[in-house]
Amino acid sequence: MLVRTLLSEGVVRYYFPAVAKHTSTRPRSGAGIIFLFLLVGAAPARATTDETPNSGVWDPPVVTPSGQPSRISEAPSTTFVITSDEIRKMGATSLPEILRRVPGLDVRQLSATDGQIGPRGFAYDHSDRVLLLIDGRTAYLDYSGGTAYEMLPISLADIDRIEIVMGPGGAVYGNKALLGVINIITRSAEDFPWNEARLDASTPGDFRAGVRSGAVSGPWRFRASGIARRLTLFEKPRAGIDPGRVQMAGGGTLHLGYNPAPNQSVSLESGVMSGRTTIMPTGSTLVPFDSTLAYARIVGRQGLGGPGSPKGDLNFMAGWNGGWIKSNDFVVPGKPFAVQFNTAYGELNHTLRFRAFDLPMEGRWGTEVRANTLSSNITENEDALLNVAGYGGNTVILGKWRLGAGLRIDRQTLTRTNISPRLSVVFSPKSGHQLRLALNTGYNNPYAVENFAKLDLPNAPLRGNRHLNSERIAYGELGYAGTLTDWLRVFTNGFVYRMTDWITLDARNSTVDPNTMTVTEIPYGNNDAIIGMGGETGVDVVTPAVNAYAHYAHVYIRGKEAYPYNVENFGSPTHKVGIGFRLNLPASMFLSFDGQYFDNASVARIPADTSALPPGQIYVPQPLDAFITTYARLGWTSPTGLQISIAGSNLTDNDTPHFPGAEATRLRILATVGFFQ
Repeated sequence: MLVRTLLSEGVVRYYFPAVAKHTSTRPRSGAGIIFLFLLVGAAPARATTDETPNSGVWDPPVVTPSGQPSRISEAPSTTFVITSDEIRKMGATSLPEILRRVPGLDVRQLSATDGQIGPRGFAYDHSDRVLLLIDGRTAYLDYSGGTAYEMLPISLADIDRIEIVMGPGGAVYGNKALLGVINIITRSAEDFPWNEARLDASTPGDFRAGVRSGAVSGPWRFRASGIARRLTLFEKPRAGIDPGRVQMAGGGTLHLGYNPAPNQSVSLESGVMSGRTTIMPTGSTLVPFDSTLAYARIVGRQGLGGPGSPKGDLNFMAGWNGGWIKSNDFVVPGKPFAVQFNTAYGELNHTLRFRAFDLPMEGRWGTEVRANTLSSNITENEDALLNVAGYGGNTVILGKWRLGAGLRIDRQTLTRTNISPRLSVVFSPKSGHQLRLALNTGYNNPYAVENFAKLDLPNAPLRGNRHLNSERIAYGELGYAGTLTDWLRVFTNGFVYRMTDWITLDARNSTVDPNTMTVTEIPYGNNDAIIGMGGETGVDVVTPAVNAYAHYAHVYIRGKEAYPYNVENFGSPTHKVGIGFRLNLPASMFLSFDGQYFDNASVARIPADTSALPPGQIYVPQPLDAFITTYARLGWTSPTGLQISIAGSNLTDNDTPHFPGAEATRLRILATVGFFQ
């Protein structure tokens, strides 16, 4: 029953009818200049979002980019959603592998325990321009700006759906929502008050295990989850299993909620994950790191005026993210690498639906504060970084038109004030067809290492820069989606963006010893503007026996002359093609397949020896070969919820490295046993 539904106004959604009642989304995106990519011609469609058998598939309820509940057809951003049922029945078993199927989202597998993501450009070894959320909580590493996907304290059994928003979301989310937003929404105790588990096992002794339990008792809600994994790096040891190549980690979460009335709720939650991953901190060398990442937060809601009141809801959230990371293999001068970071944050907002001048409106406004501290032996003179923000947004409904606008203003300790506006227009000329125009902006503050680094690598003495500007992006997007029949839907969208002040090492401003003429310091710096453009298009088919999709993504970034990388597309392939299907077989069996083709690309890396480079140059272009990824799963589901299956990833055993210095991925066959309700 695989369905990659195309969300109304160009928004695309992977969705399953069986879980249609459990849907909601947190997207946002668009802005800048307008690029017309391709409009798929649509025959007159008798399908409507309210009348057709697949209306729950094509147009499920979500939380819109304004943060208000609505329908998918009303969202102004290109959005993809992958549901729990799809995750269970696809061959991929890690978050980066699962996300790889999304058109325009490029994933580089660096090791068996690290995959990094670049939406519509910047597919590098460090995903520092994508905002990752778990149930609305930021889950990226504040000190480095990136995300350790294998160190998130959730298992696949704990996920209700993953929502991916392409393009900036600065007007809603602020920092990090530069190129996209990924929101992992877990299975709540209220909607899923039962026990579930999943175990994936493969040779040589590898496994992923996850369990969750939810319970409801009167006004109380309780949920607990656990995760453990043992993975062996792809590259084979010379004899037997090298213990140094085995990567283990484990953790879990606890959640306690209290709902004394329909319009009142408060919850406490915490989580921790501890273990080892192998990543690429600099250059083209993989290094193992040991990490413990933890969080705690409180979330509350108070209805104003009772259920359904036009006065809306008052919502608050306060929390803490923290981490301890070390590596005996990544040795900085004098001692092994070690870092500790803490982030405290709070948010208060008011959401409401009301009428003004006899027009229905949906509004959201609020304020947010965030403070980061860092202690490490690769930085110096660290300051606490404080960010204060205020934001507001409103949507006006005019018959077949939805007009949206928003504004967010952020101020951080070391950067200038960031102002992030957005505008959107969604037009539904007839049921089942939507046109969308979005103009949006976003920004990305320098992360702490870029501000405070003092790291003398053999090939590059890195230094932080306290005077960096935030990276800024202006984005324009035009899209269409249409239900042509009860079982066929198409989508297409195009985008163009202009990014300014993007941050890299800046060899032009290096410090040189006048006596030896050797470089003693290379600071981080801001760079000139670049232009990116492209789009995605696709088809989805939904029938009782077969669900299938085919899509294509194109991206072009004018980077050949852009200092200091001097490469096109900054790591992303110009062309990406994806196809997939799921067959619902007799006797409650299923067969799924997903495949993607990634075109050639180029990246810029710091070479091991920089002495021969001309003054002002630190990066050297390196080509990346095209590659194919394939996944499949064959399984059986019992009426009681027991699911048994066998799966394969990288079925063609394509050993093309996805990045310079990355492991060559290998074919892996695994067996899965799960219990879901």
